[in-house]
Amino acid sequence: VTCATDRDCADWLAALRLLIRSQNSRRHLLHDAQRRRQEQQQRRQRSVSLSSQQLPSIRIGACLLVLTVRGDVLVSDDCDDSDTQIGEEVDDNIIDNSDVSVSRRHWRRVGGHFMQLCGSRSVLWALTGDGRPFVYAPESGESNEIVDRHVCCAYEYQHWRPLSGYTDRGFLHHSPPNEQAAAAAVAGNAASWSDALPKEALIGAGCEANWVWETDWAVRISAEDTDEHGWQYAKELKGPYSKTKRWNTGLRRRKWSRTYVVLDAGPWLAVPGTVALKQVSLAPDSSVAYAVAYNGQLLHRAGFDADSNPAGDRWSLIACEVPLISCSAGSGWRLYAIGADGRCYSRLGLSADQPLGCSWSIVGLPDDGAKLTQVSADGRELWAVDESGCLYRRRNVQPRDFPDGTDWELVCRGVASVNVGAGRVCAVLLEARDLALRSGMCSQESPCGTGWNRGLAGLCQSACVRGMAARR
Repeated sequence: VTCATDRDCADWLAALRLLIRSQNSRRHLLHDAQRRRQEQQQRRQRSVSLSSQQLPSIRIGACLLVLTVRGDVLVSDDCDDSDTQIGEEVDDNIIDNSDVSVSRRHWRRVGGHFMQLCGSRSVLWALTGDGRPFVYAPESGESNEIVDRHVCCAYEYQHWRPLSGYTDRGFLHHSPPNEQAAAAAVAGNAASWSDALPKEALIGAGCEANWVWETDWAVRISAEDTDEHGWQYAKELKGPYSKTKRWNTGLRRRKWSRTYVVLDAGPWLAVPGTVALKQVSLAPDSSVAYAVAYNGQLLHRAGFDADSNPAGDRWSLIACEVPLISCSAGSGWRLYAIGADGRCYSRLGLSADQPLGCSWSIVGLPDDGAKLTQVSADGRELWAVDESGCLYRRRNVQPRDFPDGTDWELVCRGVASVNVGAGRVCAVLLEARDLALRSGMCSQESPCGTGWNRGLAGLCQSACVRGMAARR
């Protein structure tokens, strides 16, 4: 009989634990592999089903385009005899649908799932959630798969307790010291949760049925602003947060992220290139295309031709000392951009022979010093939105003599985005997410218009009015 020593027992127990852990790890890996195979199979089946659907086409140059908060593309034709189908009488004197009330328009969905639309009189581009551009190509006769990729994010919060250290126990049951700070901390895609809650419950409610997870949950770790485990520390919920742990940092958080894809199909062709784009702008006359990348660079699409090559060939860089967040190409070779500093800039020296221009001119800020976030221009119209949702119009814009105008005029508040073209101004309202067409702009006494013609309550993310027929 051999008596095992305490050390032998400890080694035996350690080996047993290691064996059990390896078996569980192997079982977990097999389960993940099986789940990924099932998701890939479901994705292929959904792609085939979506590609076989026959959705109506877009009449570019004669329609109003809207992108919903869910990413669907809605179209309302200027000349549409189907307006009477929605149960309201239409004036017989109206020969087309270009100025019909938004609420009386007939809307239809077309294939595609995107985060931004940009149209002109003959070309339509779109951007997915990860910045990949597509061009509308109904003449191809094919319905191609569109993979719109998004990232779901959530913050995990823990507070410090004397006996247990940092823990999530009881965190969600205690009222935060400042409710407004709590709302600011979990704004946008971020949401507070603890390890006891399933992260899958925090996926945005805007996901459609045709979506699948692409990656697993992972902690964001950055050498600049997190520690080696992804934690950020603060004294209170509203911050500020840093990667350094101190004796008085009673709160910490870390950010989790997971990628999911929304599947759709339509007559869209992917634009060649690997640059992730934040915004695209096509001139109303379809003469040129510009874009702002996520790194703040301004790009020009070389080889772009509305008739023969609407996707273009390659991107050319336009030098700018300030990173940009928005741009707008107007008719007559006008280009405006908004910098990260909130100023509006105008590109000089643009022409068909020199589409990159030669220098920048500062248009400036509004009188109240508000920082602009978005701009839209066409002809004599130059409109912009600031970070608080105020809508401005540039006064005294003369395309030849004084293209930058004189000063900014406040039009109204509560606007999320604006689009100018075809003699019209279209906006998405900030709180209600309504589509709004500016009315009363025909009069010279009120160039800013007199009110809004609203519709599609709570549905709109952005709108494009440049695809409509030009107002006579």
